[in-house]
Amino acid sequence: MVFETATPTVDGDLLASESKLRLRYDSLQSLVLDYGKKSIVVASHEDFPDLRRWHHVALNVVRGQAASFYLDGQRTAVIAERDVPPIEGTRLVVGKGNEIQAFADEVRIWHAALSESRLLRNIYNAIDTADVYSRGLVAYYPFEKTGEEDGVVTKVPTMENMAPNLSAGAAKEIIFDKDNLLTHTPPLKNAPDETRLIASPVASE
Repeated sequence: MVFETATPTVDGDLLASESKLRLRYDSLQSLVLDYGKKSIVVASHEDFPDLRRWHHVALNVVRGQAASFYLDGQRTAVIAERDVPPIEGTRLVVGKGNEIQAFADEVRIWHAALSESRLLRNIYNAIDTADVYSRGLVAYYPFEKTGEEDGVVTKVPTMENMAPNLSAGAAKEIIFDKDNLLTHTPPLKNAPDETRLIASPVASE
């Protein structure tokens, strides 16, 4: 299982199945999205010829229009947005089971109307949380931040929610199993600074 919304208790999960969002692998190692009472294969196992590679997956739900699933920047599935339940529950479980050793390097959750171009612009870049384009980012777990090790400025592991302007009740840290924490995953690069160029045409003789 890649991720799942849940409300776990000692007596089981209180979040009804029709209110769940779950991304998982099936027996063929295809990616399956369970949403409410429905399921759909959003990426075939043929899209993963090498399971050792990192992949970017995204579900973009635009209310009143459609919900689209993306694998490495390519739209692979479109479903009716009315069938996709809102994110509910008290937990977002990431990497439960891990039958085929799938790892998560970063988690982003938005509460904003994202265009496809905005969604895909930074799939391989870290989010600048001080930038105007981070508005609507309600949860951001890059699992790394700038810190020091032995007096050297570098990237250090963190479980902090790095989203700006955390709302009341938002999780500030993620609960995790320390035995499953990898510190050698590749960090995402910072997006290059954009420079606005203003040119005036000049007539030639």
